[in-house]
Amino acid sequence: MLLKMVIYQILLGNHSPATWYKEAKRNTDMTWLGRGYKPSRTVWYDFRDRAGKFIDQLHQQVVDIAIEQRHLDPSIGALDGSSVAACASRHRMVNLATLNKRKAILQGAIDASVDPERMLPKWVPPSEVGRADLLARIEHAGEVLAARHQQNDARPSGKRKDPNKIVVSLSDPDAPLGLDKRKTYRPLYTIQNVVDPSSYLIISYTCTASATDAGMLPVMIDQTQKITRGSLKRMLADGGYCSILDIRDGTDRGIELIAPVSASGTSRQNKSREGLPQIPREQFTYDAQANHYTCPAGEILKYKDREKKQRGGDRFLYQSRFQGDTETCNACVLSGQCL
Repeated sequence: MLLKMVIYQILLGNHSPATWYKEAKRNTDMTWLGRGYKPSRTVWYDFRDRAGKFIDQLHQQVVDIAIEQRHLDPSIGALDGSSVAACASRHRMVNLATLNKRKAILQGAIDASVDPERMLPKWVPPSEVGRADLLARIEHAGEVLAARHQQNDARPSGKRKDPNKIVVSLSDPDAPLGLDKRKTYRPLYTIQNVVDPSSYLIISYTCTASATDAGMLPVMIDQTQKITRGSLKRMLADGGYCSILDIRDGTDRGIELIAPVSASGTSRQNKSREGLPQIPREQFTYDAQANHYTCPAGEILKYKDREKKQRGGDRFLYQSRFQGDTETCNACVLSGQCL
């Protein structure tokens, strides 16, 4: 009965156990689904936590039945991701200096080292349990913030953010920061779904602490293969899942990837340093046998070297570099538009 009531509330857009508690007392539909049962707030929270242990098994049963009754074709799936707001305010994020300051105030309140007559900030919980819980979240937020600073320091100097603008949410430290569908910068998560393109049944799903779809194709292929018992053969996706690494990951797994991609890797017209429209990459011709490129002006770009490029997660690729004669390139009439 609880599962029926929760599914009904989720379909209405209510995801909080506190809301389920209120709805069970005043919503006649909930009364009918629960046969008059009106659980306490604690029961709803306990059920939410317990559901995480069996919901995947229920989903596996639904997929198995759909395949058996031929409502679902397990050989093909359509992958897409969607961002959802985390349960954290975008107006109350803190940087490292503010985090350390709050930690010192909270630690003083816990150790009773602060003057008892001193007025504590409203964000300090009144109970010992609440203060201990907040301290644990602050310490975890410090670890997340340290990792974000480390990632920022590893970027090229021209692409680094101001350290004071690197922030974290104390309500949900693990939630990454990114733009949601309304282009609002906030803590969010990304939900990935692989759907049967005919019946629209969800074959596999996951929720990741990421603000983009990068690197999720191999994860979703492996998860879908596990649920369909290796029946997946073809994956449909949008351009966000069609990088060189994604193509390689799909090929390594024997999956045919169908996704849009432009020859230059982007649909945006780039500009050169002089502000002129940049010559696109597809106008440079590659000779596989000689291993060199020919530029639009007819000059040969010889192979120079290759560099290992780190991508999302533990993935990497090698980027080959080709270069022309410096004097010839500087004298070229197309130099102002060249790559």
